[in-house]
Amino acid sequence: EILYEDDHIIVVSKRSGLPVVGTGKSAGHAVDFEKKGAKASLMAQHREQTVYSILSDYMRTKVHAERMSSSVRLPWKPSHVFIVHRLDRDTSGVLVFAKNEKIQKIMQDGWNNYVKTRGYIGIVEGIPSPAEGTITSWLKENPKSMKMVSSRSPEISRQTDPRTGKANDEWQKAITNYRTIATDIRIKGAVGSPVRYSAVEFLLETGRKNQIRVHAADELGCPIAGDRKYGAKTNPAGRLALHAGTLAFIHPVSGKVMTFTAKTPREFGLR
Repeated sequence: EILYEDDHIIVVSKRSGLPVVGTGKSAGHAVDFEKKGAKASLMAQHREQTVYSILSDYMRTKVHAERMSSSVRLPWKPSHVFIVHRLDRDTSGVLVFAKNEKIQKIMQDGWNNYVKTRGYIGIVEGIPSPAEGTITSWLKENPKSMKMVSSRSPEISRQTDPRTGKANDEWQKAITNYRTIATDIRIKGAVGSPVRYSAVEFLLETGRKNQIRVHAADELGCPIAGDRKYGAKTNPAGRLALHAGTLAFIHPVSGKVMTFTAKTPREFGLR
């Protein structure tokens, strides 16, 4: 769903289960999507439906239609979209894309300054205690399990790598503010389940990989429902119960603060 579009950005609400971008391996091309400023290749992922491929098709069709319907020769316009940030495949919610590489670079390089609010709603197993607070920890990916692990000790980030003798930069500081907004949520798919569910609002100060998921599971002891990777025992919503409901950021050209919201999915049992 397209929430907003102008000459510089396009904001969408993505559904759960749809990846932002493919790996490129399905088409025989390995693409470094993590390289800052890199433009994803449609040819590298044309066999896999992604948010990127859907929007790129939309832009090509739109630009072609404008040229065909015009009575004058229109100047060339790019028909690509450019990735600014990501959501996990199974997380739904608000995403912003750039319409050219210049805007992409501006927003990526200054992401923490441009973004004012990153708000999520999650359904967790159990009842968080305390009901609200701030979680600060250091995250690192375990290469064997491909899971993020969390440590509350700031000292761990200052340890040196025994192989190189240099500072260990694999640990990244992650800060999550949370607030329990409802307990004993009744979810249609959880009928008969002995597990109690709570709805929790998460506000990110940093944006690390799987940050909310690992903080909910490891630091709160209340994994996101449906998140078996991080220890959830149930899947009442039939999906990972995490939704990026609010994104507020400074427009890279106008300088205005823009706020976008995506409705909480019905399967969360909150509406």
